[in-house]
Amino acid sequence: MIKLIILSLQAIFFSPDNCDISVMADECVRQMPKKFSVLKTFPLARRKDKTYAECSYVLTKGTRYNIGACINAKEDLKIEIFNSKRALVASVTGKKKYSKLTYKCSSSGIYYMRFSIENSPDICGATLLSFSKVK
Repeated sequence: MIKLIILSLQAIFFSPDNCDISVMADECVRQMPKKFSVLKTFPLARRKDKTYAECSYVLTKGTRYNIGACINAKEDLKIEIFNSKRALVASVTGKKKYSKLTYKCSSSGIYYMRFSIENSPDICGATLLSFSKVK
């Protein structure tokens, strides 16, 4: 319950005007690959002083993760994953309202997921982190 309240407050304070993040998060869950389980959703809103939106999470070695993003535009959304040393470990550019990146974690630790749209002043959306154990 506390997490839901915190996410709601983040959505209110960090989202562009007229951005319904809950609708975007629901769409991300519907678009998630079937063999994956939901871990966490994040509001996706870029602050005015940044050229990207970023969130972090601790990932576990031997687990396959799916990072999906649902945004308010059909422009090129770039999704990047950085390890704890801020070295780029994976990236993809999607041209749809729903974009995704699947990543097999090779080392446990904190990872940073960065989302950017090159020619858009605002990002409105949600991201979904889901996982599937590697066999």
